Order: sequence, then C-alpha cells, then structure tokens
Amino acid sequence: MISGCDISPVYTVRTGDVGIITQNGKIIGDPKRPGLNFKIPILQKVNIVSIDKVRISSVPIKRNDLFAVKVYWSVKDAIKFFKASELTGDDVKIELKILPVFKKRIDNFISEKLHSNSLVQNNRIDLSMGECKHIENQLQEFALEYGINIVTVEYEKK
Repeated sequence: MISGCDISPVYTVRTGDVGIITQNGKIIGDPKRPGLNFKIPILQKVNIVSIDKVRISSVPIKRNDLFAVKVYWSVKDAIKFFKASELTGDDVKIELKILPVFKKRIDNFISEKLHSNSLVQNNRIDLSMGECKHIENQLQEFALEYGINIVTVEYEKK
C-alpha cells in the first residue's frame, strides 16, 4: 500500500457539499453531487467543498475601533472557489484574498458617508440597514470572481 494515497474508487459526498476531482493538479469534470461517486484510484483526488455552509468574516473599520462589519458569505460556484483557493478549497486562503478588498471597499464607503455626516450620530459611526445593503451589493460584484455569494452584511458594535 502506498502511504497517503486513496486506493478506493468509491467516495461519498455529503448533503451540502460537492466533490471536485483533481488529477495531476487539474480539475476533472464538473463538481460531483451528494451521494456515492466514483474516481480512478491513486490518480485522482477528491476535494470536498461545502456549498451550504455560511461563513462569517468580520471586517474591522479603521475609523472606529468600536465596530466592525460582519460579512456572511457562502460558495456559489464551487469551481471558481476551488481555483481561487489555489486548488485547496480552504476558506482561509480565500479570506486572505477577499478581506483586504472587502475592507477597502467598506472603508471607502464609510469615508464618503463621513464627508456628508450621514453616518455620524453622537460622535459614533452608525450604519442603517439600507447602507449595509449597499455595502453588500458592492462586495457582491467583487465576490463573484471568487465563486462567493454574499448572503448579508451586518453592522456589529463591539
């Protein structure tokens, strides 16, 4: 037996996940749906990506240490997500790429609003539901490149 190799031709994908098959570092075919699936032993590797799980990323705001914006996201396109994660399916690799852009877009939005003083109440920054929705739409445009769907954006007081 070869250590670290999966010699079974059969694998199971759970509900809420998809399986992405790679061979020699390349994606083979479409994502595999939940249930019993088959692959070529040793040559092909099964990579599981959770598509139903909602992830939460907290984005601190530079203008005020007392709050952050919580971004709830999930995987919309498993292949794009998997490629963007450098063929790992690792949420952390994706977050390292998306969080700086999320932060920049949120900071820019808040900077624009601060000039009009519409966010400042009693010397505190406050975001309305409509403003959170606007941020959500701004982030969604970018997130699609990574196979991500922005579920919602919330204002979080610390």
